Amino acid sequence: MPENKIRVLCVDDSDAITELFCLAITAEPDMIVAGTLSSADTLAEAAARQRPDVVLLDLTMPGKDPLAAVVELASACPDTRVIIFSGYDDPKTVESVMDAGAWGLISKNGDVVDVLAAIRRVAAGEIVHPRGA
Repeated sequence: MPENKIRVLCVDDSDAITELFCLAITAEPDMIVAGTLSSADTLAEAAARQRPDVVLLDLTMPGKDPLAAVVELASACPDTRVIIFSGYDDPKTVESVMDAGAWGLISKNGDVVDVLAAIRRVAAGEIVHPRGA
């Protein structure tokens, strides 16, 4: 079992999506769930406490704009990397996400294997774009 597991904070307003991600992450020997949030409202504060390596963040949620939260997080926790999880993966959305400071965007049209691979790649310092974007 790896000593330094990738710590992941899951942020989504859907309990079902959050539960799916938590189950998948917990099943991986090199990852651990650092915490969960149902909105981006307190993302910077939660990340400062929980110290995730990677934040998996839904793009469309009630409350604080997730992209504004990415900008705040970059100041509060510069070592934490964000992956945006979205049903929108067109070039304009990808550009907005990357301009905000996220390390990648993965499509909700993919599967959990894609999400886990993206978490590993971003934790290793890679930028992740959806296929075809």
